[in-house]
Amino acid sequence: MLTSTAMALILMSVLKFSPAAAACPNDWKQFQHSCYGVADQLFTYAEALSILCEMRQDNVLVQTICTKEAGDLLQINSESENRYIARLLPQNLAYSVWLGITDLFEEGVWMYSGRGTDLTYTKWSSNQPDNYNGMEDCAALNITTKLWYDTHCGSRLFFVCEV
Repeated sequence: MLTSTAMALILMSVLKFSPAAAACPNDWKQFQHSCYGVADQLFTYAEALSILCEMRQDNVLVQTICTKEAGDLLQINSESENRYIARLLPQNLAYSVWLGITDLFEEGVWMYSGRGTDLTYTKWSSNQPDNYNGMEDCAALNITTKLWYDTHCGSRLFFVCEV
């Protein structure tokens, strides 16, 4: 479960960002038309999604961040974005971060979790996704190899919020 300190830090970071703003806040990074905020603690996939849902539903936050423009888990759409994200994360932070994609709804059909649409870009590692033991329905980006792999949704990884 999230500590109140962790939740407060994440929410304070998000509160600093206004989609109408021309640039990202100091602690977020911009690439093309998106801003990226990195969580500094480990979360399961469900916990990461829960944090993002709370950001969307909290009345105070909705005043700052429009519901339809609230952040999602990282959704990589190009090779250049994939490389950028891998460089963005400190090598000592973690070797992987959650991707905002899943095949929870239909095995082998990977979709963007925030949009429910088919992927427009992939960068799977060789022999991935493999659904090892029939239990890997979430995906992560290995920041060292810059390749994706499927993993158990209960794993604890860092995540990137993309707005």
